Order: sequence, then C-alpha cells, then structure tokens
Amino acid sequence: MNMGIIIIEWKDIKKQYYIFMQEIIEFKAIKVVKNMKAKGMEIKLISEVTGLSEKEINEA
Repeated sequence: MNMGIIIIEWKDIKKQYYIFMQEIIEFKAIKVVKNMKAKGMEIKLISEVTGLSEKEINEA
C-alpha cells in the first residue's frame, strides 16, 4: 500500500496529512487545498508525492 504525505505550513502550524492508497491521493490533496484556500490559509509546501502540478494546486 502506498502512502503519500501532504505537508501544510500555516503561520506557526505545521500539519502532515497521511493519505493511504495512491488512487485517492490526488482527490484528497485537492480537497485539502480547497478547504485551506476557503479558510484563507497560505499553502507553502505540498509534497511531490501527490503528483499535483503547481497549476493544479493553484486552480484548486
């Protein structure tokens, strides 16, 4: 089973989301990004494990 890690830094908060099963990494990554953007959080780093391009992340 594959595991992806999304690392999110916001102000002094650093959270890691562990996402299992590669098939759902991309979906969850986009969902996390959308939720963060809705809350006005700045996204500094999303690990390459998600396979998302910067364009996809910015459009999420």
